[in-house]
Amino acid sequence: MKYLKFFLFVSFLCSYGVAGWSNHSGSVNFYNASIEEAMELASTEGKLTFVDFHATWCGPCKWMDQTTFSNKAVSKYLNDNYVSVKIDIDEFDGFTAKEFYNIETLPTMLIFNSKGQLVDRIEETLSPSKLMKILRNHNHKKNKTIVRHRINSSPKKKLTLHQNNPTSASSRSYTPATTYSTRKKSKFRVNVGTFQNSSSAHNYYNVLKQTFADPIVIIQEVEKGRVVYNVLMGDFITESEASDYKRILNDQFDIKGKIH
Repeated sequence: MKYLKFFLFVSFLCSYGVAGWSNHSGSVNFYNASIEEAMELASTEGKLTFVDFHATWCGPCKWMDQTTFSNKAVSKYLNDNYVSVKIDIDEFDGFTAKEFYNIETLPTMLIFNSKGQLVDRIEETLSPSKLMKILRNHNHKKNKTIVRHRINSSPKKKLTLHQNNPTSASSRSYTPATTYSTRKKSKFRVNVGTFQNSSSAHNYYNVLKQTFADPIVIIQEVEKGRVVYNVLMGDFITESEASDYKRILNDQFDIKGKIH
């Protein structure tokens, strides 16, 4: 019970704090797209790709949204020279990308050249000036070769902008931790549902998210020769903690699960 109360309380504090922040003028055009789609668009425009891995519960990520990505100079430089995407590691596709790129801390930012080659990996919270220095360092001709696609082979999907609209804070009003780990506590979780298709797993995920502030992820696995989608709750170092959480879910919320 203490675990549930803790996450609900932290969620309330974060929501209250964000609501009190004031807006900066300036916004990075984060596209609603996969990393691969962003790379393809960047290749045709001779730009680099900027990827920001984040989560709704990540304090340092929120700080960068409110300060660094809301900075006029940073947003203009990214919009002019990069195709930018945000990847939420708690979403299904985001979790897959997190595993593929071995993301272990948040925030983590990746920069790819126009050929889709990784040129930098940043695993720290960056101020506007520090990020600008990195962005400028990679913004040169060798990293910005325009890729000419054959007829009918250019990107067909029109990328839409991700409406972030952060309410911003100054660095004086909120000081973030350096990073959050995405792995060191991911030893034991509670499997609360196994589904044969991703849409059913996502529907259940969305229902749980409306009630719980606890970590919830969807993991694609192969069981008995078939692909399944497991919905997992919690994030524990020891199996005994996970067992206590499993018992709370069963006794107080009638959610049956098993240790994963």
